[in-house]
Amino acid sequence: MQSVAALGRYAIWGACVALLPPLQAGAKATYEKIWAHRANTQVERINNGGTVAGRFDVTGIDTRAFIKAPDGRVVDFAVDGAVVTIPRGLTDAGAVGGRYDLPDDSIHGFFRDSSGTLTAFDGPGLGAAEIAGMNAGNDIAGTYFIDENQNLGGFIRHQDGAFTSFRIDEAYPGTLRIAGINRKGEIAGYYTDSSFVSHAFLRQRDGSTTTFDAPEGKGISVYAINDKGWTAGFFSNHGALQGFVRKRNGEAETFYPPGAFIAITAMNNEGDVTGCYARNFRNYGFIRKAGGKMIGFGLPWGQSEAMCAQSINEAGQVAGYVRYGSFGEKELGFVRTP
Repeated sequence: MQSVAALGRYAIWGACVALLPPLQAGAKATYEKIWAHRANTQVERINNGGTVAGRFDVTGIDTRAFIKAPDGRVVDFAVDGAVVTIPRGLTDAGAVGGRYDLPDDSIHGFFRDSSGTLTAFDGPGLGAAEIAGMNAGNDIAGTYFIDENQNLGGFIRHQDGAFTSFRIDEAYPGTLRIAGINRKGEIAGYYTDSSFVSHAFLRQRDGSTTTFDAPEGKGISVYAINDKGWTAGFFSNHGALQGFVRKRNGEAETFYPPGAFIAITAMNNEGDVTGCYARNFRNYGFIRKAGGKMIGFGLPWGQSEAMCAQSINEAGQVAGYVRYGSFGEKELGFVRTP
């Protein structure tokens, strides 16, 4: 594995810090409820046509996947025998890739093409540990168990059913995480070493891997990659989580949300980042526009127990979920359109 200098050594890292940019209210945005079959619903992905994919509870135990088109049509599906079916990727053509769990708690993958044909698959080695995402070429990325000692490797399941697997030799058992896979077949993620310090990586399609660290060697996590090879995530800075967007050439911009970070979940090809944060005991979504403008938003349907934006498309539409009730007993999906 090829390593490069820590991000902190790039002058651009310190130069582009945006502490608390003006918060834009986004008052002109519109919000749509997604409530599949009037059951608890969580939206996972939105494509560039505004179609969303997510999951909903059937009996309180089983969870099925669904696709909802902008015209309101909803199609739901599940892998035979699965207790949970979760979309992890949605293409503009309407293909879906994701994860399903069996009653024995084993994890597997599925690919559903745009015609509705569903193919289930197992990960390499001892089986899948997680399905992380899918690109426009229907390549599905995830992690798998190399052995019974919880050592994890990464894999790509190609559209033809073939697998490419790889390892990060420095990863401590059980710590490899993949953020996603882009159109070029590049994979981003992070891992923790034996000293319990996390490092980020970008794996090119040819198998070469670049690692990068936060300033002063502090732990770093990557949660999104776009088709340009830009990555987004956060690192710890004096006890607070600070977000970053790192370009392919190593230049990086850092930012804080309007409150305490909960998650960074996705980034589009413009470099707009979305996720959620906490403020005054409430959760909000955010969009950090390329260039630094920060948009924080709540939902217009009353005070919620929890909410988070999960996906953003090229038009800036954001999809996610919100929970209501003292115990989060009512869960809805949402789409925010700017």
